[in-house]
Amino acid sequence: MEEIVLAEKSIELIRKDFDLPDGELITEDPWGQLFDQLKPIIKSMLDSDFSQLLNTLYRIDLPENQVKSILETADPAKLSEEITNAIIARQKQKVILRAKYSSENQ
Repeated sequence: MEEIVLAEKSIELIRKDFDLPDGELITEDPWGQLFDQLKPIIKSMLDSDFSQLLNTLYRIDLPENQVKSILETADPAKLSEEITNAIIARQKQKVILRAKYSSENQ
């Protein structure tokens, strides 16, 4: 799958999960753009709405053991970065798997 298509589909999923506004995709660094958009939201949820963050991570289907590991081992100053990276990686994985199985069924 082409990287820009992977980025667009992943970003679409994350925007839906976090109710982010649609925006123009910057093709030079879509992952960096997404990270920069999502990290402050994750930080805010960590600080003020932790249960909603956990619900969202569950809905995204981020493995519980991965979430626990991040929460237990990450440097508190980098916690929002670790969670943001895990979310982006999981959404990439979902897009790739969906594309694989949809092409096998055709």
